[in-house]
Amino acid sequence: MGTWGTGILSDDTARDLYDEFWELYGAGTELSEIRRRIEEEYRASLEAMGEGPLIWLALESAMGVWCP
Repeated sequence: MGTWGTGILSDDTARDLYDEFWELYGAGTELSEIRRRIEEEYRASLEAMGEGPLIWLALESAMGVWCP
């Protein structure tokens, strides 16, 4: 995992998740399905004490744009 700044998306894993969200959204995938897929794919990161909160914030950052 690499980090290059202090922002939520200044982390490789968080940025990958964010980009994947928009790829799936752009393909017409329902938001509930996107969240399910991301939670499954990033399960290990979500459960990691050091990464989990950042992953949740990245997901909220992506979803919050369209789903406040």
